[in-house]
Amino acid sequence: MLWAAVRIVVLLGVLSSAPQLPAETIAGATQQVLRINPTINTGKPQYTVADCLRSEHCLAPLVQEVGQAGGHIGVLAKTLGPASPDHVGDNYSYSLSPAAGESFCKAVLLKLSVVPTFGKGAPEVGFLVSRSFAKVIVRLPEPEHTSAQVWFDGVLILLSVADPDRSTCTLGNEIRQAQCKGLKCETIRF
Repeated sequence: MLWAAVRIVVLLGVLSSAPQLPAETIAGATQQVLRINPTINTGKPQYTVADCLRSEHCLAPLVQEVGQAGGHIGVLAKTLGPASPDHVGDNYSYSLSPAAGESFCKAVLLKLSVVPTFGKGAPEVGFLVSRSFAKVIVRLPEPEHTSAQVWFDGVLILLSVADPDRSTCTLGNEIRQAQCKGLKCETIRF
């Protein structure tokens, strides 16, 4: 009897601490979902957006984050796209604009994995976003300074709307920013 009560308490604790999905999607939002995956010398092909739909490691957190942001889970496969960075030296820079006539409303950078996780060779990530632009900069140290395998694997979720002053939007005109390195990189939500 005691174990049954303990299981119920633990189950209720897990359910209450689980992130909650919004009651509904943000009406009229345009959704962009992009795989951010710069790599150095991994010895295997770079992950693609299509790979995310086939991998539970990627798909489960992606569906959760899109739902929490108020995105459209039902059209996720249609809104996934590749992200092409500008590559200069150690930096991979991804710059995005909202759909024509719209402003960014919400932004999420979902971290899937990072290697190495600490030290001088750990990837550094910068994320800047406002209603008018989004930019992700990933610095991957050159291989001579670190191990042969270096990468940051994440997914950028951007929702834009025609009326950014609605109560469901969390972005304003001011630039919001976050930085992290290696293991300290977690999902960033604006």
